[in-house]
Amino acid sequence: MSGVAQPGETATLEVEGLSVELGIGGRWVRALNDVNLTVRPGEALGLVGESGSGKSLTALAVAGLLPDNARVVAGSIRLRGEEVLGRSEAQLNRLRGRSLAFIFQNPTSYLNPLLTIGAQIAEVFEVRPELLLAEGGDRLGRGARRELAWRKVVEHLRLVHIPDPARVARQYPFELSGGMQQRVVIAMALIRRPSLVIADEITTALDVTVQAQILSLLAELRASLGMTLLLITHDMGIVAQLADRVAVMYSGSVVEASDVMSLFAEARHPYARALLEAVPQIDGDATTLRAIPGGIPAITNPPPGCRFHLRCARVFEPCVLAVPTPVTLGERHSVACHLYGEGRV
Repeated sequence: MSGVAQPGETATLEVEGLSVELGIGGRWVRALNDVNLTVRPGEALGLVGESGSGKSLTALAVAGLLPDNARVVAGSIRLRGEEVLGRSEAQLNRLRGRSLAFIFQNPTSYLNPLLTIGAQIAEVFEVRPELLLAEGGDRLGRGARRELAWRKVVEHLRLVHIPDPARVARQYPFELSGGMQQRVVIAMALIRRPSLVIADEITTALDVTVQAQILSLLAELRASLGMTLLLITHDMGIVAQLADRVAVMYSGSVVEASDVMSLFAEARHPYARALLEAVPQIDGDATTLRAIPGGIPAITNPPPGCRFHLRCARVFEPCVLAVPTPVTLGERHSVACHLYGEGRV
């Protein structure tokens, strides 16, 4: 599938030169290094990499939800042209409500066990009564507004294909399966039709069948709502199914960015290639998987030069001496690797 962006159209999300530090052991250490991302309207960007690569930290920075021990030290984050960095918490809340929604990995942690599903969704309309104005809510009494809000709750549960939504709205989270809870969280995220939806590993805790259903739902919502999506995942299969473009992260940096078809056909960065080679193939050897040796280095003691060089089969002298500069290989395709610097191919 492809995004619906037109040439010259303002990007939904622009991240330029983003660097973030974490306070660890009484000192600040660099966790994100000069991250650059662009997501156009209607596009789905997959942000992939192993655990610890910086994917979720990037997403939290975009949403203005960094933990207390994290700080942005450089860069810019713009949502529909509006700068996110430097805003007050109140301003961020308004921006998040209007322009951005975040779907987290474990829905159980983000649903109140003491309230029914319907009551939790209806709270959005109480906090944002203007959402009912289009339905004549400004002319209704308090009771009638509540009834209208309830109808909207049921509509949104139906949008995410929850069977018998009126009944489910009266249930508590513990009465629903993990897949149903995730559908509820997706419904809540879409109430204001945000410009950007960030989905952070939202299928990790689900079994394969339910995972496929959630991915199919996201694809359908993209098509019907024109949803713009930043998809955080370690699963290359999910990227192939949902994303138009992909950015591969390693140890806090984007090492390759490309359209999905180009990356799967011919990944350039050795790490991106290794990720793809580690994926089981339906027509491949059923007994052997090609693992990537070693692990992502600790951010408290990173190696010099390219952070992947200790695990790379194609390492040579420049890799140990200097951090590679991203090189443009084609339209919206870049790779940060010494193999492609100084005229090398």
